[in-house]
Amino acid sequence: MGAPVKFPLPPRRAGARPASFAPLLTTLAFGLSWYLLWNLALVMGASGQASLWYPPAAFSVALFLRFRLGALPMVALGCGLTSLQGALLEQTADPRAGLVWLGFTLIHTLVYGGFAELIRRHRRNARGRRGADMPAETHAMLFAPLFCAAQTGLGLANLWLFTDLGPDQLIALAPIRFCGDLVAVVTLTFPLYYLMRIPLARFSLGLGTPALPYLAGTTLLFATMTWLSHVSQGRIPLSMVAYVQLLPLLLASGRLDFLRLSFLVAWSELIFVLEAWAIGIPENAIDYQGAMLAIASLTYFGGMIASLRGERNHLRRLAGTDPLTGLHNRRAATELIEIERTRSRRRDSPITLALLDIDHFKRINDEFGHDEGDHALTLVAAALRGTLRGGDIVARWGGEEFLICFPDTGLSQALDVCERCRRAIAAHPIGAASGQPRRITASFGVVDLPPWEPVGGAIGRADRLLYQAKLRGRDRIETQTLEPLTPLATASAPPGP
Repeated sequence: MGAPVKFPLPPRRAGARPASFAPLLTTLAFGLSWYLLWNLALVMGASGQASLWYPPAAFSVALFLRFRLGALPMVALGCGLTSLQGALLEQTADPRAGLVWLGFTLIHTLVYGGFAELIRRHRRNARGRRGADMPAETHAMLFAPLFCAAQTGLGLANLWLFTDLGPDQLIALAPIRFCGDLVAVVTLTFPLYYLMRIPLARFSLGLGTPALPYLAGTTLLFATMTWLSHVSQGRIPLSMVAYVQLLPLLLASGRLDFLRLSFLVAWSELIFVLEAWAIGIPENAIDYQGAMLAIASLTYFGGMIASLRGERNHLRRLAGTDPLTGLHNRRAATELIEIERTRSRRRDSPITLALLDIDHFKRINDEFGHDEGDHALTLVAAALRGTLRGGDIVARWGGEEFLICFPDTGLSQALDVCERCRRAIAAHPIGAASGQPRRITASFGVVDLPPWEPVGGAIGRADRLLYQAKLRGRDRIETQTLEPLTPLATASAPPGP
């Protein structure tokens, strides 16, 4: 395909500002989308005032996540259109209908706008505390039942004040409305939110490949169970179809991330809605909703798996990272070197170790203070990270000492890299703010790691060479190689038969 054709724009008069209709069009588009989702919820309506599945609740949370206060006119427009449709269908002019609409709009925006703000705060706190692979949404979703219960209670109070529904009718509506909101909020909020933020082409490419087998399996299993339910003439209830859907979703919950699992669960619910649209709601509607709620609970389950995996990875990073420099600490470096040692023995490849120490580090602390000493450590760590290769391992070994492991690298090549590191360290002076900048230097001890020598023994040799570099004037590299062990002489052994 060629480059897209660009049409020239007409010249604009100087000083004239173009009229932007984008905010208005955005409000209209999302308000109409809210209204269409409300009509989709009517397909699963168990009564005139409750739905087994209420996606506008999830859409409202997603809108407040995306637009914050800008979502208010969108939600108000959607609620207003639903109220107008209800008045036209019932052909009544009850003045209380406006009060019902106003009360519902206020309750809906306050409750689900507050829930969106809670999610945003969880994500803001998680951004610096748990790391990028930690889904903060799973923590915030633990509060979803509380907000759905508040929406149900306040919504029923609104109906009690401005409609003719009695207490018995309102009590019967309570579990249906609560579960309908909860199922939608838990499973649809984040799929809808990401659909608002991610272009559809990039979204489909990024989501489809890992989730496609589970998507196909879920659809095939649903079609098979629905056919068996029809053939059995009701002996297999439709709610059983929903429970059978748990099998592929349970399998996916441990293998897909939170977002992909949410989309898979949303698809499982959508095909139930399509079935209800085609053949109607079954008589045991509450059992049917209970099955859908069980499917929705997998978003919790899968989200908690991702959450625990993220916490485990975060704690593992904390346990193996030096907090000042961000490099590996001694424990993590030892484990990584042992892994590389095993690989080198299997591939018969060399390994080289280097131990370096900042020269006159105590004098730096005494002259410039411990804060500047910490700054010197971070400068050295940055110089090493910027100079070393991708497969090299660098760690803060202790105090002002750093350890470097060069996998698949001979001694001569490692010496060249260490020389570049020595020059990079010397190019970062400290104390410039005091008017007396001081050059940082480091001394190196570099050794090879033969297959027969323990790692601790090689590090001990590097430490002795480091001390020798200090005695010989510092800011230098000392090295040593060990001769390979030779097998015992067998010349005196008796000849074989």
